[in-house]
Amino acid sequence: MTINPVLVIFTSHRIDCLKLCLNCLEKHTNLSIFKSIYIIANSVPLPHLLLAKDFCKKHPNAHVISCSPRGLVPAVMKAFNDIIEHHKNDVILKIDEDVFVTNNWIESLYKCYITHKERDDILLSASLCPISLSVYNTYIENVMRNYHEELFLKYKNAKMNFDANKYLHRYVWDSIINHDMENNFSNHYSEDYLYVDNITINCIIFDSKLISEVYPFPIEIDAATGFGCVDELSINRALHGRRVAIPKYPFVHHYSHWRSEDYMRKHIPVSDVRSFLLGNVSGSIHMSS
Repeated sequence: MTINPVLVIFTSHRIDCLKLCLNCLEKHTNLSIFKSIYIIANSVPLPHLLLAKDFCKKHPNAHVISCSPRGLVPAVMKAFNDIIEHHKNDVILKIDEDVFVTNNWIESLYKCYITHKERDDILLSASLCPISLSVYNTYIENVMRNYHEELFLKYKNAKMNFDANKYLHRYVWDSIINHDMENNFSNHYSEDYLYVDNITINCIIFDSKLISEVYPFPIEIDAATGFGCVDELSINRALHGRRVAIPKYPFVHHYSHWRSEDYMRKHIPVSDVRSFLLGNVSGSIHMSS
């Protein structure tokens, strides 16, 4: 089955992450396979916008969509809705600016999508991102106990969820860079695919089955909560007991959840992640208590 999907990239304030995101896409993906590539640039400064436009100059199927004000609701969701309106019958792949793809990521994700697209109990597919609340809680934690168990238990028992636990963020990256966690993870699980009941939508692929249930994404602020019903919340609400399929290999890396970003930038800067992912130098992150 030949797929020519649409790729949508969200970007707002992490220009160094976007640069690495685009570099990894160019290294590990034949970008001409995409019907269109859209970079939704949300209230970005000029250097950030120029980076996105330079990428588009190199790839004629790529386009920048600028939107404001800053925030998923209403600006980004309105831009995303406009894209979906033009591609309701296409396969859509969405990633965030701080997501870094790896070798064979697209082939693995395609195979997962094709394998599950006709199953009624699967609504969409996603790449395996270790820095992900849903994937960590369901799968990564079981493997993490093999590394620095005492330190793991200390951070695991901290009174905070994974997305806000900056120490576990750092600990996962240490295991990825210094302890071959990807290979250990692959050996730990014999199944080709993993399944989760909710998803952090850092790198997802979906089609009209999901679109029919979530489009259009709401662009109003909820009066009761003061927040918008963003795409991730809409997608998880749509699952209704169905699941998300994830190939166990390869990892696609998510830098950090926003609550842990400042700590991560201090202890594991994006430049170190770049060196590890692009093969310039071997990584070295030293954990301490």
